[in-house]
Amino acid sequence: MLTLSEIKDALYIDFPDHDEFLLRALSAAIGRATSITGLSEECLPKDIKSAIIQDVATMFTNRTDNGESMLGSRASIYTYRRHSVNPMF
Repeated sequence: MLTLSEIKDALYIDFPDHDEFLLRALSAAIGRATSITGLSEECLPKDIKSAIIQDVATMFTNRTDNGESMLGSRASIYTYRRHSVNPMF
């Protein structure tokens, strides 16, 4: 699956200041993706991984001073739903 290093590369972050936040955001985004798609973390296709990166980027951009953040982007939900084993109507 995605690693902290891959997330930092995608977001052009080369310092460790936000590693803890990024790890929490990555975990939340992966949980969201697996919950919506019904797929296991090991079986996520490439476009789902891109949507996870997008979610983490959105959370990072919208973080607050106390380290909280909004949920990921709405655009990623469409990608997750397209791969859902239990389609939502």
